[in-house]
Amino acid sequence: MKYWPHTVHFIANYVCICLRSEIQYLVTISFMSGVSDDVDDEFWNDSNVSSFCFDDFPSDTAKIIEEIGAELNKLDLNSTDDEELGLFGGDHLTSSFNDEMSSVSNSQTPSDLRSISSETTEQRTTPLSVQTTQPDSDDYKRLQAECSRLRSKWTELQCRLKQEKYFAPDFEETIGRLATGEIYIFQYYRRLSDKKQLLKTAIDFGDGDAICCVVLFLERTLSPVVFRQLLLEFPPAVSHYIFYLKQLSMNDKLSELLLSLGLVEQLAAVEVSRICSEKNAESKIALLRKALAGGVFADPSLNEERMFLNSYADLLEHQLPIDAADNSARVEGGLKNENSVVDSSVLETLMYCCRLHYELPSNSLASPLSIRNKFGLTEQQFDWIAIKALAERQQWAEIQKLLLRKGLFGKQKLKLPISCEQLLNVLYTNGATASDITIYIDLFSDNQRKLMLAKKYKCHALVIKILIGLKDRLELLKYMATLSPSSVELSTAETALTNSAIFIFGFFFSRMAFADNNQLLSALGLSGEKIKETLRNETLTASLSNMADQVKRLCSFQVMQMLTCVVVRVCSYAFTSAALQFLLSHAASDFDKAEFEQACGIGVKVTEEQIEDTVASVIKANEEKLQLMRYKFPISSLIAEVRKVLPWADGSKLKKEIDMQMLILLGPKTLDDMQSGKKIPSKVVPKEKLKAKETAKNEESEFEGAATIEELMKTKAHFHKPGENYKTEGYVVTPKTMDLLKRHLEITGGKVVTRFPPEPNGILHIGHAKAINIDFGYAKVLYRKNEFYFFAHGGICYLRYDDTNPEKEEERYFTAIREMVEWLGYTPYKVTHSSDYFDQLYEYALELIRRGHAYVCHQKAEEVKGINPTPSPWRDRPIDESLKLFEDMKNGMFDEGAATLRMKITLEEGKVDPVAYRIKYVPHHRTGNKWCIYPTYDYTHCLCDSIENITHSLCTKEFQSRRSSYYWLCNALDLYCPVQWEFARLNVHYAVISKRKIIKLVQENIIRDWDDPRLFTLTALKRRGFPPQAINNFVAKMGLTTALTAVDPMMLEACVRDVLNVTAPRHMAVLNPLKVRFANPVELPKMVEVPDFPNTLSDKSPGKHHVQFDSTIFIEADDFKEHADDKHFKRFTSTQAVGLKYVGLVMILQEIKKNHLGEFMELIVKVEKLTEQNKPKCFIHWVAKPISCEVRLYERLFHHRNPEDSNEVPGGFLTDVNKDSLHVINDAYIDESLRRCAKVESRFQFERVGFFVVDPDSTDTKLVFNRTVSLKEDVRKT
Repeated sequence: MKYWPHTVHFIANYVCICLRSEIQYLVTISFMSGVSDDVDDEFWNDSNVSSFCFDDFPSDTAKIIEEIGAELNKLDLNSTDDEELGLFGGDHLTSSFNDEMSSVSNSQTPSDLRSISSETTEQRTTPLSVQTTQPDSDDYKRLQAECSRLRSKWTELQCRLKQEKYFAPDFEETIGRLATGEIYIFQYYRRLSDKKQLLKTAIDFGDGDAICCVVLFLERTLSPVVFRQLLLEFPPAVSHYIFYLKQLSMNDKLSELLLSLGLVEQLAAVEVSRICSEKNAESKIALLRKALAGGVFADPSLNEERMFLNSYADLLEHQLPIDAADNSARVEGGLKNENSVVDSSVLETLMYCCRLHYELPSNSLASPLSIRNKFGLTEQQFDWIAIKALAERQQWAEIQKLLLRKGLFGKQKLKLPISCEQLLNVLYTNGATASDITIYIDLFSDNQRKLMLAKKYKCHALVIKILIGLKDRLELLKYMATLSPSSVELSTAETALTNSAIFIFGFFFSRMAFADNNQLLSALGLSGEKIKETLRNETLTASLSNMADQVKRLCSFQVMQMLTCVVVRVCSYAFTSAALQFLLSHAASDFDKAEFEQACGIGVKVTEEQIEDTVASVIKANEEKLQLMRYKFPISSLIAEVRKVLPWADGSKLKKEIDMQMLILLGPKTLDDMQSGKKIPSKVVPKEKLKAKETAKNEESEFEGAATIEELMKTKAHFHKPGENYKTEGYVVTPKTMDLLKRHLEITGGKVVTRFPPEPNGILHIGHAKAINIDFGYAKVLYRKNEFYFFAHGGICYLRYDDTNPEKEEERYFTAIREMVEWLGYTPYKVTHSSDYFDQLYEYALELIRRGHAYVCHQKAEEVKGINPTPSPWRDRPIDESLKLFEDMKNGMFDEGAATLRMKITLEEGKVDPVAYRIKYVPHHRTGNKWCIYPTYDYTHCLCDSIENITHSLCTKEFQSRRSSYYWLCNALDLYCPVQWEFARLNVHYAVISKRKIIKLVQENIIRDWDDPRLFTLTALKRRGFPPQAINNFVAKMGLTTALTAVDPMMLEACVRDVLNVTAPRHMAVLNPLKVRFANPVELPKMVEVPDFPNTLSDKSPGKHHVQFDSTIFIEADDFKEHADDKHFKRFTSTQAVGLKYVGLVMILQEIKKNHLGEFMELIVKVEKLTEQNKPKCFIHWVAKPISCEVRLYERLFHHRNPEDSNEVPGGFLTDVNKDSLHVINDAYIDESLRRCAKVESRFQFERVGFFVVDPDSTDTKLVFNRTVSLKEDVRKT
């Protein structure tokens, strides 16, 4: 009887452990998810498989397992005594399991109850053998019945698991399940031969993950010796195992493996990686020297690696003293800031030393020559780096001296360390002048190459010189159109045009019949010797002759007549420009020769006396400025003034007359006149102020904008007049153009018609604000053309949703877009959708096919992407066939991607035959399931503009490449064609505006939503308190330039301050309150009158509001210092009184109360009435009887200017997030008067603190304020 309780406990524990152990064996899912390291050499540890989870089974199987668990839990498992358990024998696993154990000797003893079986091996007849003296007791019988019932349930579970294939009975199925991510099990592969076969199967299968999993299984179930032998038999397994160890940075284990396998080179690579990961340079040198002294690098096969490490150590030892010396020099202010030279490459080190220490002698450690000599750099490497460094320092003379001193120009003057074009590019990108660049371009002998380079690098004088030498009048005229009207180069070109030897080839080709090629070349202006040389080149001669024949054939009689007029009578740039302007203005009317000659100044003779008198009057008008600035006065402005009076005067004569009269007035040039640079100011201005003025001037000149949108449109919007589309550059005129324009003007009444066409797939951002202002603003205000103003107050602007992509469009975006347009102050003439015109667009597509301009194509999307894709084999299919297939597309006869409608045109960007229609089986939010084909942007945009009679299609610069398809499609269908004008996109630094990236920020809980005030969406800016007028003014300052515009948020914040400073009511608030109590009783007012600021009604006296006052007030903690070390601190201290604004009281400190941490808790002060005698240096704000509120202070969301740039932020934009971009103050104090007028989105100025807005999170019990901007620009942001 004494053994009976132990027997019950043992049986219960036995059943529980045995059954649960087997369950774990059968349902082990992932070996890598966590297996104990305490295992046999050949077998799994059967008690700690942590990957077991009932969630992996179907619900009915899981139910059986849960039932078994519930039954097991009913048994008494509170006691297990190992000594008592040792009395009982029995094999806890099947006998086959133990038979298979003998295949490999065990080096470890199992830790679970299976070890009991080894002690009484003679009792192996039944899975459960129990010795007891009372087999007939009721408890024993009850326990037997329970065990039988559980065993039957366990058998049922085993059968179900086998049916559901939660383990694989063969090698191929196991590896297949592993590779496809299904449940797999390794428990049944116990013999060494099975494990080899399993590994071989994984390798044959070719799946890296499967190979890695099997290798890890073998590592944990085989002895190290057997495991390494097995790896040597299967080389692919070795490479995968090494890769696995590298990925987990298990360097010690990796080194041990590589050493045991004899892979010396890979072991050396691991050692180098470990050394290079050390960040401290001195420690890294020590590790390098230690590694070179012995170890793996002693192997003779690693000579190259040893040399590399030795050079690396030498370089670090060379860099450290240079860096230390330069840091000391920077602290003393004698050296500009540079990145540390430590741990940079040899060439980077050379570049660093060339930039900072080029002049040092060769025996100096930091000398570039010392670097070159020590590390064996080639002359070509040294010279190239030196040129780049000197170019960055803009030392052009030193570059020329370097090249000449070394004779690098050579006999042919082209023996350079780099190509001459590379040299030119380096000089140009670093700001070299045209004269500096011209020196090197002149080294080329090929005129065409010289001309190409001179144009590329804007060497205008050289271009003019080359074209004059080539006698190419047409090219010269074209190039003159790109020059400034008052430039010296233009005057030189105009003079050259009067030379009769410069021909327009087409004119002579069309008028003359050449008897032979000799006469042809003579007409081209070639000399006798040049003619003979050219005739020897038969290919060139044939090309010239062919060109002459084409010109004769293509030039009509009327063209020949006009060429005569242009060549003979229009002999300057001014004449040519006026002629072209006249022809464009009279394109719709008959040509009047007399009117043309009058407009172009043909026949007008400007005498030398007229030039002399006009120049004299202009110089007299500018005499005062000329005397002050002398020869530094811009001559171009004088030429421009004379041109206003004498537009047809000869340029060269005009320039000579100005030079002569300036010489008479000012005398010869002095040394100071010949020096470049600005005049030194007479007054000494502090460096800080001078720098600030210079920065402001640079910013002002950088952005060619205006103060307001109205002013911008009046002064900068040089767009065409409605109906004069043909005057714009690149506009295509067809025989039907003028009739279409006439009908268009009848419909619009000559009004400006624009549109804002957003895609409703996201929230509008600051970039859209520019488009909104330009689209709506241009239609709203007047504009200028040729100094005349045309009123467009009756102009209209559509809000058209480009809803052609139903997959991405949501109703909330439609609503939000319209709200933001109206918030910015604009009301659409009409709200339309591209889907409104789906029927008409479909009919246009049919007509496009009928005219042979479109076809149905079956190429896949990936086949038509990119530049110059594979030509479509269906491009020339019959029109009737394309019409039938297009109808089949409309009727849903094709799968998505199986067919598209493509247009026969190549865009400027190289895109061939863009898609017009594609198949999408997605319901549309407005048309429902009516359509399964949807038009693309390339097809829809221009046609919708034409349908709505848009006069000015205003869009951002990236759509410039679509302009040709825009014009082509309208003209291909003989529709009215609007004019597309482009402007630059507006980008803001320290921001992301991508929809995908903003969603990622929300998902990562970095921001709250699209309207988080740290973003630059319009909803976010609204919530932050930015006034719409400020955003509009900011856009106006950016101008209408097509140059890439990326600005600092400070510019936007400055516009916000300008608006809020005159619109936001001022109130007192304390963000970091410090309690102040008056010690002496004085007569205090209960209420204080405070003037209302700003006073928007200038014709009336300012209003007033009342704030409460008391003997206990709160001030900003920053306004008090116990001991002010800073002499500029003018506020409250223990020795310095301070005044209270609006009260007429002065506070004098008497006592400071602090807490146990030394923090100020309360100030006891004495107050006096303000007099002339006690007037303090400073007055501070305060609050009395305040109410608590929450204040949110926002900073930049990102640290770097371009968080999306992988060069600036290699880790991605999420790693650049500023974690301190939001600071919440829960208990700021405001005056009671503020609560009465604070409504959501109301903006206020907290005196001496900043501008704030009431957030929508505010409640009746507590207000929440967002800081819009500080009162002054935070210089730390720069």
